Amino acid sequence: MGAFWRAIKRSPALRARLRPMAGQTEALLAANLTEMTGVPEGDPAPRMAAAAIAGVDRALHAEIGRRIQAGEDPATVRRVVRVAAESAPFPR
Repeated sequence: MGAFWRAIKRSPALRARLRPMAGQTEALLAANLTEMTGVPEGDPAPRMAAAAIAGVDRALHAEIGRRIQAGEDPATVRRVVRVAAESAPFPR
């Protein structure tokens, strides 16, 4: 698993590809939130919520990568990151 994170970290092309993918995912999430909540098109709330969720997702993935590259046990990383994700400031 560490090799995966190292490959991404060392490859400008892979890192560059992640940025538009993240943007597309965030836009799709915002569209789904708009549909699910029934707010009018153009309401900024779903886009803001999608951006916040995407930010937490990026932070969690960065933490996973940092810990795996540092040689931590994947099961330990999973537990620690799960606790962090569950403590994110979002309603459940």
